[in-house]
Amino acid sequence: MFSIKATHAQEGAIGRVLEKLDKYVESYPKEKVYLHMDKPYYAVGDDIWFKGYVTIGAYNNLSGLSKILYVDLINSDDDQIVQSIRLPLISGVTMGDFQLADSLGEGNYRIRAYTNWMRNFDSDAFFDRTLPVGNARTDSIVTHRSFSYRNLPVRTDRKIDFANSQGGPMANMNVYSNTPSIQFFPEGGHLVAGNLTKVGFKALRPEGVGIEAVGYLVDNNGMRIAEFETLYAGMGSFRFIPQAGSAYTAKVTYADGSTGEQALPQVQASGYALAVNNELEKQVFVQAFASDGLVKGQQLAMLAQRNGTVFYASKGTVTKNELIFSVPRAYLPVGVVQLTLLSPEMKPLTERTIFNMNKQLVLPLSLNTDEKVYGRREKVSVQITAGEEADSSRIAALSATVVDLAKVPIDSTIREGNIYTSLLLSSDVKGYIEAPEYYFENTDISKRRQLDNVMLTQGWSRINWEDLMADKAPAITYPPEQDLRISGVVTTRGGQTPVPNATVTILSTGNITALVDTVTNEQGRFTFDRLLFFDDTKFVVQARDERGRKNVDIQLDESPRQQVTRNRNTPDATVNVNQSINTYLKNTQEQFQEMEKYGLKGKSILLQEVKVTRETQKNKVKHSSNLNGPGNADQVLTAEDLILGCPSLATCLQGRLVGVVFRNGVAYSTRSINHPTVDHPMQLILDGMYMEPNALEMINPFDVETIEVLRGGANTAIYGVRGGGGVLIITTKRGDSEGYNGDVYTPGIVTHSPQGYYEVREFYDPDYSAPADSLAGMRDLRTTIHWSPNVITDESGHTSVEFYTADSPGTYRIVVEGLDVRGRLGHAVHYITIK
Repeated sequence: MFSIKATHAQEGAIGRVLEKLDKYVESYPKEKVYLHMDKPYYAVGDDIWFKGYVTIGAYNNLSGLSKILYVDLINSDDDQIVQSIRLPLISGVTMGDFQLADSLGEGNYRIRAYTNWMRNFDSDAFFDRTLPVGNARTDSIVTHRSFSYRNLPVRTDRKIDFANSQGGPMANMNVYSNTPSIQFFPEGGHLVAGNLTKVGFKALRPEGVGIEAVGYLVDNNGMRIAEFETLYAGMGSFRFIPQAGSAYTAKVTYADGSTGEQALPQVQASGYALAVNNELEKQVFVQAFASDGLVKGQQLAMLAQRNGTVFYASKGTVTKNELIFSVPRAYLPVGVVQLTLLSPEMKPLTERTIFNMNKQLVLPLSLNTDEKVYGRREKVSVQITAGEEADSSRIAALSATVVDLAKVPIDSTIREGNIYTSLLLSSDVKGYIEAPEYYFENTDISKRRQLDNVMLTQGWSRINWEDLMADKAPAITYPPEQDLRISGVVTTRGGQTPVPNATVTILSTGNITALVDTVTNEQGRFTFDRLLFFDDTKFVVQARDERGRKNVDIQLDESPRQQVTRNRNTPDATVNVNQSINTYLKNTQEQFQEMEKYGLKGKSILLQEVKVTRETQKNKVKHSSNLNGPGNADQVLTAEDLILGCPSLATCLQGRLVGVVFRNGVAYSTRSINHPTVDHPMQLILDGMYMEPNALEMINPFDVETIEVLRGGANTAIYGVRGGGGVLIITTKRGDSEGYNGDVYTPGIVTHSPQGYYEVREFYDPDYSAPADSLAGMRDLRTTIHWSPNVITDESGHTSVEFYTADSPGTYRIVVEGLDVRGRLGHAVHYITIK
């Protein structure tokens, strides 16, 4: 491994830049996350199993900076967090799972993972993957949806057809076409007159995926200058020499027969440009071009860096139009590298990214089995070898999954990614990359050229050179988390003055009762750190001033939850989820039926309608501020109806309130959404106080006694204009609430339900060597045959995993991924046949 560190021997402006970059990297290291999942898609009722890897720095070493990882399951249809878990990181690795409730609907979901430290920077660096989830549980109807686009974004045509789960007849669908688009990206960012310039381009369908295209370039005199065509995923490149005073237009014909025109960026009469040759084995050649008027004998600098870590730095004197830099490939890390040409004042003149395919920095990983063909319920042992004999250490942290391809078909339409695509490519660029795994399969010169087209057309997270040179630090709001903690400040009543030397005590009310105390500092602050608790743990926090008086307030530190940002992988969304994974859903249905037959899974039962009368609701509500009278509401929920362990009240209520939807934690009545005159959130009233709609996220679910939902005109009329979008009336617990201590709402005491660690479950593997039991006759219809998240090789690079085959013939795909102590990433696939 090689990187340049600033030393006293490096003089002048470039030395100062290197010093500042060193300081930047040390102060703001970049973390990345990758989740290895057991399958590329799921069904409701399934379990999602995953292994988390958190790396840091340019060489993807396992991170010791953050000790906690957040993983969210998001419904892409409405961008709502369905589940959110918090996992402990040990030396940069963790493991977890999601249970997909039977109540979930089919659709596209997202798995998002990040650390608290990563929240300070671009969310494009988060792990974020679109995940199809089908439904084979609730009914036998498969929804078939089609979308088409007309004059975007004004109109979208939608058509829904139906078929049975066996793929019965479906009506023909209307097909509409909208003209695709094309964009052009000059190498280095500009078209500079007189320079042979490489121009990348990307042709896209309306839904954001590539489309094949051919075309040619004409100048403002109508003369044909150059021709071009796409290579892969709608991308390609061509070269031409732009002339000063000329304008250029591309004439394009797309694969669907439509045509179009697109103007290229304006030509600069004078400037700097880059031309990169990234196809040689041992070196990367960078040609810097300067217009005639800029050739003045000045010194320019070339830097090759990744996230601030510099791997190559050189200076050259401009005595003619061209200046050549030869960058040894062995110096560069594998992955995205940024090349920047700097002025004598160390200001960026032009820059671009390249992808460095350095196979020496990839972990050799091989899988072998004793046999290629196995019988049913037969034991399989997979031998795993990491590294090479010359390596000083061959210890690697890995994870392994085995799926039955007959039940989980995986073809070119399935986007599953891998550790290479996530940590080496997607996390270092902005926007959507179509089929990134394609570029890492059977790499050759053709793939390298196609990947360079990605680099030409994709944005990336750039260093702000002006801020760097001015020592302007980025704003840091979220520190790296080292442990679970509860902190806050003790003040006089009303929160005006901090109370120093106050005694603060926390009492946990979970399975294990724990009592811990501390004393506030001069600013009234206190912290309980290095805590260990799980999601369902609740705390009572008590404070007394220096004289033992309880007439104080406690303000707990609450970090706002990460908002759901745009889904950059929207083009990966599957329009017809159930249809696209129909084979998988058929097996899932059989599997559920078999488990029900043996009493391992309960059947879904349609409950008889229960009529809730006003008297029934009134008996539930005791201390409500409802102007209609306690219980006079369209719906009433009590504390018993809430799921314990919810990170916020909005999450607890998601899907539980009739006619209410949530957008980023704010409640809306479905009667007001898109209404011509009313389209605003529901009014939130907490113990008689009118609150802002987003205050729902700050209410502790443990404190809630009842929730009354007012949506109908008869119930909302009394609230006038404030009730136009509906009303949520929340009443908190009082001293007479069953199982609730009345002291909770006395001065100096608050309750707290922070998000604790998720208690990870263990994947079930049948052991057919054991004596047969009452379940021996049950058919084994597993889709994930084996999941092993904690695979560690020894010093010699060897380890193994074992599992038993199931009852169906087919082909098993074994995938092992991970990284070693040097940060080298590995990915290996092996197939066996079951007869």
